[in-house]
Amino acid sequence: MTKPSPSSNRTLIEINTTNIQNMKEDIAEIKNQVTNHIPSRIKELDDKVDGLAIKLAVLWAIGSIFLQYFFK
Repeated sequence: MTKPSPSSNRTLIEINTTNIQNMKEDIAEIKNQVTNHIPSRIKELDDKVDGLAIKLAVLWAIGSIFLQYFFK
C-alpha cells in the first residue's frame, strides 16, 4: 500500500469540499420545495372554500328573496 502524497490529499480535499457544497445546495433546494408545497396547497384549498362560500351566500340570498316574495 502506497502512502498518500500531500498533493493527492489536497486534490481529494478539494473534491470532497465541492461535493459537500453541491449536496448543501441540493438540500437547500429540496427544503425550499417542501416548505413551500404545504402552504401552497392550503392556499388552494382556502380559495376553493371561499368560492363555495360565496356561491352558497348568493344561493341563500336568492332563496330568501323568493321566500319573502311568495309569503307576502
